[in-house]
Amino acid sequence: MDEETGVTSRGFCTKCGTTLFSERLSAGTIGLSMGSLDRPELFEPTEHIWTSSKQAWLILNDGRPQYPEGPPA
Repeated sequence: MDEETGVTSRGFCTKCGTTLFSERLSAGTIGLSMGSLDRPELFEPTEHIWTSSKQAWLILNDGRPQYPEGPPA
């Protein structure tokens, strides 16, 4: 849920119900589920979000911004 407006929109697959994207209206952002893309290797991330939930063995050292939770609004 968006902290500022209380609104987060989510899009789901009509066949299986998998989350495809989420939209934070106050931040003007849409997050895509990489697993929903046919060729995810064509898209590089710009930041890492929800790093507080990552596995302890995962090391993120690519220089991209990291946020323990969602990206700042």
